Amino acid sequence: MRVSSIAMLITFGLASSTALAHSADQIIIRGGPVYIHPQDKSDHVKVGGAKSDLKAKADNDTQLGLNFQYMITDSFAIELLGATPFSHQLKLSGGNSTGLADAHLGKIKHLPPTLSPLWYPLDSSYEFQPYVGLGVNYTFFFDEKLSGKAKKAGFHGLDLDNSWG
Repeated sequence: MRVSSIAMLITFGLASSTALAHSADQIIIRGGPVYIHPQDKSDHVKVGGAKSDLKAKADNDTQLGLNFQYMITDSFAIELLGATPFSHQLKLSGGNSTGLADAHLGKIKHLPPTLSPLWYPLDSSYEFQPYVGLGVNYTFFFDEKLSGKAKKAGFHGLDLDNSWG
């Protein structure tokens, strides 16, 4: 199963508005909640080695994120987003041919470090600093565990592939 995710970072400013001005060669560190909303997109789940009409679905999670930004110029920066591990409950959805629709499949953890170039269109002296960024991440999955019900239903492992997003 491949789970792609979109990460949204909401940051908190901890200094006065005049101290928020940025310039080339400056390092900015921010922290705040990071929200992960996995896309409902998976391959068909195999039950007993055979492809079923079931798909896996992951719930959302919010964790503490840290964001490290290096200002290359007054208008361009590179940013690295890191967070504490995300944990998702997996649920089966789809057809009822196996009798497992809406059953709890298990849980997983992952880390999605994200690297983004940023562009600040306004002069750095403005108090309001919108920016545009586009990031790429590599999601590492670990601690994949099947639920007891899934084991009783014939599942023999839960394995998610690391992925680019």
